[in-house]
Amino acid sequence: MNLENVIKLKSIISMTSTTSGPTQVRGGDSGTGPTVGSLGGGVVSNSPQGTLTIEGGNLVGRFDQVVRAVSFDLWFTVIWEKVPEDEVAYSSMRISVIRDALRLRGFEVDLSKIAEVYRRMGSSRAILSSREIASLVLASLGIERTDELVREVASAYEYSTQSFRPRENPEVFEVLPTLKKMGFKIAIVSNTSFSSSGVRALLKNLGIDSFVDVIISSSDIGALKPQRRIFDELVNTLGVEAHEIVHVGDSCLEDVLGALSRGLKAVYYTGLLKLRNAEVDSLCLAIAPSIENLGELPKLLTNKQLLIRKGL
Repeated sequence: MNLENVIKLKSIISMTSTTSGPTQVRGGDSGTGPTVGSLGGGVVSNSPQGTLTIEGGNLVGRFDQVVRAVSFDLWFTVIWEKVPEDEVAYSSMRISVIRDALRLRGFEVDLSKIAEVYRRMGSSRAILSSREIASLVLASLGIERTDELVREVASAYEYSTQSFRPRENPEVFEVLPTLKKMGFKIAIVSNTSFSSSGVRALLKNLGIDSFVDVIISSSDIGALKPQRRIFDELVNTLGVEAHEIVHVGDSCLEDVLGALSRGLKAVYYTGLLKLRNAEVDSLCLAIAPSIENLGELPKLLTNKQLLIRKGL
């Protein structure tokens, strides 16, 4: 066993032994740690997490565990937006209903003032609940923040985008029904200013909401991918083990590394990267399987062999 292959083997085993205790490199005996054989070809390691093999001179890790759920990133995986046109459209919906809600309570407020504070929130909207946004708007306008008024403005904000139809990834119309027929639970996990009910409305407008069991929105829980908390919420809500979930997304950091660091499996989706002027990330190509079309996913899952490292 040369030094290069030893380094490769240790690197892969360290990723596949997160739930089986300290990793042991051994010569074929049975036990709880991985069993390591020859690096000349074929199977070189068996562990509770999966199998390591040599393919074309490369060490390859495969997961043989049961996969029970598939989670998807939302933006630029299931749907996408044209910036700035689409963001302007749904932002205008939100701003207008806030003004209307205040008008019903006798407050005449210039629309531009609401737009200004909304703009200032910027990306923070992805971790702010509708009640927090309502409270911030009222504070900026000098309006007393009673619980009733905050609730009314928050509710208006929450439902303001019910009619907004996002730009769909056409691949989802085939892959989601296929995965449901295969018996997988399906989830959406998103860094987004849309609440889970708001995301549900977006999916309903595309006719695909019935295929989705769970929606986790960063604005509901106040945490963003790749933070552990948002993936904790996913695991707890789905009611399965972390290693039984495959997360699919277009962001190397948020989706792939975030999922792997929490103990999920991950698939790097590159099909819509060009729509957000992004390049394929070589780091995630090296540490996770990648697909250019979501239609490739069912075959990957059917084989129950999910590559975790390749090209090493």
